[in-house]
Amino acid sequence: MKCKGRRSMGIAWLAAAAWLLPTLPAPAAESPTAPAIRDVRLNEQGTLQGRLVDLEGGPLAHRQVQLLQAGTPLAQTSSDAAGRFEFPRMSTGVYQLRFDSYAVSCRVWSARTAPPAARPEFVVLAAPDTIRGQQPLHAVFRNPLFVGLVIAAAVAIPLATQGSKKDLPPAS
Repeated sequence: MKCKGRRSMGIAWLAAAAWLLPTLPAPAAESPTAPAIRDVRLNEQGTLQGRLVDLEGGPLAHRQVQLLQAGTPLAQTSSDAAGRFEFPRMSTGVYQLRFDSYAVSCRVWSARTAPPAARPEFVVLAAPDTIRGQQPLHAVFRNPLFVGLVIAAAVAIPLATQGSKKDLPPAS
């Protein structure tokens, strides 16, 4: 009976350890997820206005900004000292803006047809990719909780199994 109790306790410890460890990420879908498209309103003159900022909200000055539609380059400009840029005489549609290694999509609306959520200025945040969710597998082995569980298991399992040999009937 003691053996079953110890085995149950061992299974419980393993289940608890598995619950604490991060899970592996799900496999990627066959098609990549479409990037978020932001709604931007043109001003009355039909100009797309925008601003490039860093993580702290500071301007990204003198950066080349390229305007594309369906992957085809349409225009290019550069940001001023305040990080502002403009593309004049725009028509409505979906566009991509590229600068440095960043690319963002926007849906451009005329001033009269823009939905209430459309912004008058396209603010582009230059931030490194944010990884959310699970850690890479190598990070699990550096986790102090994981290391502690391994050490606890290395001590507890031999202690638990040492007494179980006395509970078994002698072999014939």
